[in-house]
Amino acid sequence: MTIIIFDTSLTLTRLYPLSLTRPVSEIRHGLFTLNQWYSLASGLAVHSISASSFHFESPASADGPFLCIDSSVIPNTGLLEKLLLLEEGCSLEDSNGIIGYVSATLPSFDRFPLFFRDTIIYDTVARIAHPIDWVKTNDEKIKADFCLLNPHSYRDADRESNKVFGQFPVMLDEGAKASGVIFNTEDGPVYIGKNALVMEGVCIRGPVAVMDGAVIKMGAQLYAGTTIGKAVVAGGEIKNSILGDFSNKAHHGYLGDSMIGRWCNLGAGTTNSNVKNNAGEISMWHEAVKKMVPVGKKAGMVMGDYSKTAINTSLNTGTTIGACCSLHKPGFAEKHIPSFSWGPGEHYNWQKALTDLGNWYQFKNQPVEGGLSALLEQLSQNTRSS
Repeated sequence: MTIIIFDTSLTLTRLYPLSLTRPVSEIRHGLFTLNQWYSLASGLAVHSISASSFHFESPASADGPFLCIDSSVIPNTGLLEKLLLLEEGCSLEDSNGIIGYVSATLPSFDRFPLFFRDTIIYDTVARIAHPIDWVKTNDEKIKADFCLLNPHSYRDADRESNKVFGQFPVMLDEGAKASGVIFNTEDGPVYIGKNALVMEGVCIRGPVAVMDGAVIKMGAQLYAGTTIGKAVVAGGEIKNSILGDFSNKAHHGYLGDSMIGRWCNLGAGTTNSNVKNNAGEISMWHEAVKKMVPVGKKAGMVMGDYSKTAINTSLNTGTTIGACCSLHKPGFAEKHIPSFSWGPGEHYNWQKALTDLGNWYQFKNQPVEGGLSALLEQLSQNTRSS
């Protein structure tokens, strides 16, 4: 059996702007992406089905039958057990629709069987219906993801050079370094990935995940519910936020209750608000309905891949920033900034954006992703015609 994580047009629209540039299965939540989680939890091969504009490994040669799972569903081991018991032609559904089904043939994007020979009704599962939902559930997701780690494969933090207290573990992967760090694990565990560096003076309050090759700079404060992605450089105060792989928040400034895409750069002093001054309901842009919608009383910002801010940028509560944006004008920006915004106020030429991104890839010693040029060109055209 092969697992297929499938996107739908509705899911991609709802999860704008992170879904503009990659399948939902490649977005990190907790410790893992969906592809990584299902692979670790099941031991099966995992592939993605999404919009044709994305460039990812084709599952055309994968072996059936195919266990097809909706990418908006937040996975857990109990749910996976139910899905793995499904027989060919059967589906697992809740009040919101299909959770997963088994098919003898490989599915196509946005095409589903017209009927199933048997449908099993399951308790309503947790789903990501808006990007801020990744942030709201990240605390619990980090704690749950620790169940997939083998504690015997990791080492504890050195208690002579660090201050560690609390009942949950601090787990350091191969090559990880942490000295002069305060780890508080009273409310959740802390994971430090391969070859990651946590510098002296850092305070970490779990649950927190610092992924492979990341650098946490001196004096940084990481609060519960924070995931620092692969090769991220992080500094300042970060609370209940997810920073995508290869992004930077290297200096002072507050980042709270926010979802930051891959290859983003937050200039020194960039700070966002996550609570209104009147402690009232926060509204954020929802692409599926093309308007602001209420999202609760705590919500920072959502930033798409490849976007960046200048030094001392101030971002309002509930701001949504598209992909490939450059924010460098004084004052508060609008609460919804479309992709390829320059300033904002002008259009960021996609070829210039690609050149600038190439500099960042070189800066991080990474090869430019295949298909990036075609993806940005198409996304730019879509943005200008919308």
